[in-house]
Amino acid sequence: MTDSVEKRKHPRGNVKEGLMATLEPGRGRSGQIENISQNGLAFKYLTAGDWASEDFGVNISTPNEKLSLSNVPCKYIYDILVDTNKPGLMQWHQHGVEFGELNPQQKEILNHIIQDYATQQA
Repeated sequence: MTDSVEKRKHPRGNVKEGLMATLEPGRGRSGQIENISQNGLAFKYLTAGDWASEDFGVNISTPNEKLSLSNVPCKYIYDILVDTNKPGLMQWHQHGVEFGELNPQQKEILNHIIQDYATQQA
């Protein structure tokens, strides 16, 4: 995965706990955001199913929904199993996405989210 990090236009920052991503439309997957930048994010989620690799939107929300973005256009980058030591029906995955074209208001809100919730570079 080193190659994908080197190709990023903006470094990703790890995030404080509580920053959540929910997939749209009606995908029913949500989870804790692990890292984020102006170009994309990665989040962990629990699932029993496979991932479809088509484009979609993602909702980003902060604790208490102080800041939120809805239906941000995204492109599938990867989906990996992150906890292989615990067999069972439900498994933890990490999903990486690249943001599509954001309008000026979305960019401004995203920058505030990054400033308020991102820590050191991932």
